[in-house]
Amino acid sequence: MPDAADGSGYSFEASREGELERVDNDLALATVSSSHSAAKAKQGDAPKRAPMPAGDAVPVEPTLPELAPAQSTPTDQSRKPLLIYTARLGLAVFKVQEQLDSIESMAKGQGGYLVARTQSAIRVRVPADQFQQSIDAILKLGDVTFRQVTTDDVTAEYTDLEIRLKNALSVRDRLQALLEKAQKVEEAIEVERELQRLTNEIETMKGRLKLLQELAAYSTIDVSFSERSSQLKSRVELPFPWLETLGLEHLLSL
Repeated sequence: MPDAADGSGYSFEASREGELERVDNDLALATVSSSHSAAKAKQGDAPKRAPMPAGDAVPVEPTLPELAPAQSTPTDQSRKPLLIYTARLGLAVFKVQEQLDSIESMAKGQGGYLVARTQSAIRVRVPADQFQQSIDAILKLGDVTFRQVTTDDVTAEYTDLEIRLKNALSVRDRLQALLEKAQKVEEAIEVERELQRLTNEIETMKGRLKLLQELAAYSTIDVSFSERSSQLKSRVELPFPWLETLGLEHLLSL
């Protein structure tokens, strides 16, 4: 259909198409401008982003782990004291053998054991937590003639031995590595000699540590018995010897 025109030759259809084209161009420019502004605003606002919630926040620097406890030293107070309890008791009783049997049975019943026994003395070891209870029971068996209780703190010695043992084991590992790399017989013999000496020291330290552990876990009790006579001798000196013939001394001992 031909374009409608007014008397001046102006085409309304052409004018409408031109207007639509301008609208499309304006929309395109607006879209580009909007995209550019959004991108620019995004870049400018990036440093000003609101902080994330506490539950989702990521720390800028990692949290350092807590340091492990320092190694125990002879003066370290963190270690529980290692105490060795020892008791030496003297008792006067009527029947020694029966009391010896009683102490041996008591020690075994408490989880301890017999160390040595003679005709008049006995040595037992009982768990450390039963030490005072055992002493109280033994003292009831007779008349106390002697009593001595000692406590030996071996914490420093034990800790020092642990450190020395750890160092010795490290040196032994290095010596074994040197022995494998030795290329001369003389070198190998010298390293073996030092390795043997160090091994002996290590075994000695291990034995001492084991002994201290046992002495601390089981307290030692030594008991010596003296037999008490059932008949008391008279301590009264008779003024005349002939009074003894009358049996007066016997009467006084009753």
